Amino acid sequence: MDPFAHAGALADAYRAVDWSRSPVGDPSTWSPTLLQALETAWSSRFPITLIWGPELVLLYNEAYVALIGDKHPAALGERTRTVFPEAWDGIAPLLEQATRGEATWSADALIPLVRHGHLEDCYFTFSYSPVRSAAGVIEGVVDISVETTRQVVDARRLALLSELGIALSGSASATQVAQRAAEVLAGDPADLPALALRLPRSTPAAEAVDEAGAGAPVLPAAPSAPWDGDRPLLEPVDGGVLAWLPVRVTGARSERGGHLVVRLPPALAADPDHLAFLALVARAVERALDAVAVLEAERRAVADERRLSEVLQHSLLTPPAQPAGVAVAVRYEPAGEQASIGGDWYDAFVLPDGDLVVAIGDVAGHDRDAAALMGQARNLLRGIAYATQAAASRVLSLLDEALEGLGLDTTATAVVARLGPPVDHDGAQGRSLRWSNAGHPPPLLLGADGRVRLLDHRSDLLLGLDPAAARADHEVLLAPGDTLVMCTDGLVEHRRQPLDVGLGRLADLLYGQQDLDVEILCDRLVAGSERHTEDDVVVLVVRVQAGQGSESAAVRRVTSRPTGSSPSA
Repeated sequence: MDPFAHAGALADAYRAVDWSRSPVGDPSTWSPTLLQALETAWSSRFPITLIWGPELVLLYNEAYVALIGDKHPAALGERTRTVFPEAWDGIAPLLEQATRGEATWSADALIPLVRHGHLEDCYFTFSYSPVRSAAGVIEGVVDISVETTRQVVDARRLALLSELGIALSGSASATQVAQRAAEVLAGDPADLPALALRLPRSTPAAEAVDEAGAGAPVLPAAPSAPWDGDRPLLEPVDGGVLAWLPVRVTGARSERGGHLVVRLPPALAADPDHLAFLALVARAVERALDAVAVLEAERRAVADERRLSEVLQHSLLTPPAQPAGVAVAVRYEPAGEQASIGGDWYDAFVLPDGDLVVAIGDVAGHDRDAAALMGQARNLLRGIAYATQAAASRVLSLLDEALEGLGLDTTATAVVARLGPPVDHDGAQGRSLRWSNAGHPPPLLLGADGRVRLLDHRSDLLLGLDPAAARADHEVLLAPGDTLVMCTDGLVEHRRQPLDVGLGRLADLLYGQQDLDVEILCDRLVAGSERHTEDDVVVLVVRVQAGQGSESAAVRRVTSRPTGSSPSA
């Protein structure tokens, strides 16, 4: 009777073995337990191995052949230690445990194998179980196993790609993309034992990020043979294979694009799945570089728009007049970062009769439309005041009529004040200030003694609602050293702070600051306020100089400093 009649496709391989030289001996001497175990294994399509006798000899079924590759057929009837010397240190303790009668279980265990001419990292889920005779004697071990190399490797690569995507998101520059990519990819030496990422020359702030991986050798800058850079390239080199993958950036203009070069690990086959994984790595880097390129373009567009807005704003807001005996300082702070332009405005000019007119206002909006309306309203007010030399209330009424008559559909707040010529005040030269308020935050008066007074006379209706609305004038005498402070609501009012609280904080900031230079005082007010960054801010300061007009009449340049950057007193 043929003992291998049920061995299927392995029958001839079993018959070819010289069993008389095998530790298990001639098949005619095999125990019923071994024969029954072999029948069970041969009838299964699941990989099953019998590791038999004291010498741990291998006998297996057809499904097991795929797991050991070119070790078959020499492995059949051979000692396990002889067949798997590369894996012996890992499996020997488990076999010993099974021969003592204790079954083992290993999930996704790394078992290095030489089965295709080179050492590979292979993963298996398997169990060693003792095989007992009818008398209870352990004659051998049965190994039921399944290879999970693909699942383990795919999960590892998927985790790396996920980590890479998270790390690259939000990168601010191409250099940061390369650095973050190198840090993540260095964490997978099993797939990427050595790599270099070199960015396209035209990439903004491009820098090469060289090898990842501990002790990785320096990789060449280009393949030894000509490469068009359009598709992946595998290049055999001493000690392995290099994979070259293009790294492009949308819209990048360069004679030579970037690339990712990877020394393939000898323990993993250079199969299509591995190359597809490397291509996904390159694509992740490309997407991050594309996002950076878009961000850089947006930054340039914002910077260009900001420069244009600043030019427009400064063309609309001219430097204030500086008549003898009066010091005037202004600050303008835009609402946002993107466009330094809005509806807040100021003015300070001298009438034909020598009086100084100072005005501050706020046209609804924080964009170019608001700035355009602001420019028209400011110029109308200046023209009306200069031509009529009328009282402040009359100037506001005429401006309101002009806004309606010219079809300028907007609302606005404003304070117009007129500083008269020097008059005697307790033996010194004071000045009369007459003003009118159209719905604007009230001015503050910082006295020469350091005390602060809110000029909170009732304000009148906003501009743009009713041109026939009654408007009133108010008057106060500014003594030498007194300082008038006017501001727009962005300095004192926002969603978390009502106007009266903001005005109180501003008064606290002003208290005792009567000796500060008006320019420094402006900076202190802007820097010390809890301003709301979604609103423009204008501060206008007018001081009646003590003495005989020693202040230079030269026009000061209007400055715009970021909040918090005030010079020292």
